[in-house]
Amino acid sequence: MTGPNVVSDPILTYHPRKLLWWALGFTAVLVAASLFGWAMLPGQIQSQFSWIQVLTLIGFIAIMAGIMLGLGFSHVRADRTGMTFRNGLFRRTLTWGEVRGIGYGPNDPWAYVYLNGDDPTSEDPQRYMLLALQRVDGQRTLEGVRDLQSLRRESLGL
Repeated sequence: MTGPNVVSDPILTYHPRKLLWWALGFTAVLVAASLFGWAMLPGQIQSQFSWIQVLTLIGFIAIMAGIMLGLGFSHVRADRTGMTFRNGLFRRTLTWGEVRGIGYGPNDPWAYVYLNGDDPTSEDPQRYMLLALQRVDGQRTLEGVRDLQSLRRESLGL
């Protein structure tokens, strides 16, 4: 996650730091191992693969790389109107009025955004993971959660 970028109207952006490095590393290893494995096959074995089988293998590698990179490129962007976050392939935009709070408990692997619902006493409120704010990033995540909570309170006049 990168630190907040503050301009005249605060805009906060966060990206996972270690998850991105892991995603890039695993993607590189997957692609390199696949290419190495193919190159090490004798030509007579390679020739037994049909083009459909080769495309299936390439497609599988592309899907795996896409999933890893999608998670690695997760982000949170927030300003006075609300927040937008992307977790993998899914993107969601919320106004601060839709957000009950930003949570990050001592045992949570990442932060959560809790939504306002019909029942404020519900034991299982509707929430979304914020994969851009992960425990593995340590103090950066704590600061990011605090900054988002402050921006939400300021924007709602609380």
